[in-house]
Amino acid sequence: MSFKFLFRPQFVRFNCTSPKIIAKDVTKYGITLQIQQGTDIKKQYLDHFLLRDASQSPTSVDTVSGQKLFTMGSLLNHPSGPIRPQLADIVQDGAALEVHWSDGDQFTYTSKYLESLYDDSVSIKKFEPEIWNKDAPLSLSKISVDFHSYMDPHDETHLYEMMKVLDRYGIALITNIPNEAITNYTDWYVQMICERIGHVRTTFYGELFDVKNLETQANNIAYTSKPLPLHMDLLYLENVPGWQLLHCIKNSKDSGQNYFADTLAALQHIKSVDDSVLKALEQIPLSYHYRRDDKRYYQRRPLVEHKKHETVINYSPPFQGPVNLTEVDLSSSSEKQTLEKFKKGLAMFENYINDPQNQFQIMLPENSCVIFHNRRVLHARKAFEGERWLKGCYLDADTFSSRLTALYEKFGEE
Repeated sequence: MSFKFLFRPQFVRFNCTSPKIIAKDVTKYGITLQIQQGTDIKKQYLDHFLLRDASQSPTSVDTVSGQKLFTMGSLLNHPSGPIRPQLADIVQDGAALEVHWSDGDQFTYTSKYLESLYDDSVSIKKFEPEIWNKDAPLSLSKISVDFHSYMDPHDETHLYEMMKVLDRYGIALITNIPNEAITNYTDWYVQMICERIGHVRTTFYGELFDVKNLETQANNIAYTSKPLPLHMDLLYLENVPGWQLLHCIKNSKDSGQNYFADTLAALQHIKSVDDSVLKALEQIPLSYHYRRDDKRYYQRRPLVEHKKHETVINYSPPFQGPVNLTEVDLSSSSEKQTLEKFKKGLAMFENYINDPQNQFQIMLPENSCVIFHNRRVLHARKAFEGERWLKGCYLDADTFSSRLTALYEKFGEE
């Protein structure tokens, strides 16, 4: 018997009529329910062990902290033997199933809660991504938010709107930040902006970092006036930061333009031209490394990587090392064919992202902060002359998703 069963979703939203339990069948090992939703009737099988584990009763889950008060394994070694329902009744006119368990636990499982145990899309909120390119260009008006509105401690709606923009487009711009160069403010505005969402992610660059032209002392090409090609940051770490924030305090007036590219748009383009090359981009691991002073970081990642709720890209030429040849066995014709498809796909990818028409280009305004998805949006900078000063930090993807989900539960889709 196969069934899908997830555990303890805390918050669920449904846009359709509530499911109603219309019948039950209790057996030695589980309960089969008939669930009606509208005109549809379906069966749900609930294993006793997993259903007892999903109880949210005060004896199972602490009412203050929300933390579980027992181990899953303890259900298998209970002195009374295998835990079974002593009572299982449909209550609240079909809106819930009340169960009294043989270990003394009692919980009323609402039909919505039972439905949520079969739904892996409700735990973390994600909005549908909207790609941008030459056919659907990104505009400043679409992605900009005022600093004071964003930071308003009495109104989270502007924060929520900005985070929805970030989730959909992978990039946003906060404008009208007070001029840090001439104020007496001792903290960093980029830290304030980040912590409006969640805590700053610390890396070996520290919590916060300056991006200035250091030339001969630079430990990163970003700290020079040289051009910086499209890339992502810190792909040589096991847990790559999901987001980067860059606060522009001073910028060259005539050079050093920033530009960004949407890798999801690039993948859509590749798929439309030659879908067969995408699998090769998922199969051949590229190496990313950082070796300087006492730092030794190394990871292997394919260009395209599928995670549970999203597809992420791994692309960072400045920090890319040689491909480890143990990962590419060219002794077989199929492997050689995979490599040829990889080369074709990589060429298509780079041709697409390097086409200026597919980029979002901006001379980053002073007193603004750009935030972008470090696993979707590539960032770059042209060479510049004169003085340029940015302050930056990173934010973890989990931290962002947590805040967005909490705001969604508060405000909904509005």
